[in-house]
Amino acid sequence: MRLFDDVRKRKTDCVLVWRFDRFARSTKELINALEEFNSLGVDFISFKENIDTSAPAGKVLFTMISAFSEFERSVLRYALLRAWKKRN
Repeated sequence: MRLFDDVRKRKTDCVLVWRFDRFARSTKELINALEEFNSLGVDFISFKENIDTSAPAGKVLFTMISAFSEFERSVLRYALLRAWKKRN
């Protein structure tokens, strides 16, 4: 995707979208993009949801979204391990 190529080449320092759902098709896709932007120092703004990761409130929200994503992955991993152990 051209956007990610430009972000990785440091051609932009901010990504502005109308709404989350116009940018990413799934929560996982959104989280992965936000984590990559954060690691590259690129701010993310969602106009409709009023989220701006360059501002303190946006950074907190990003942290919360990331925490819930990590929690979701942990719960899934735990459930899969439990199911696997029951079968063996």
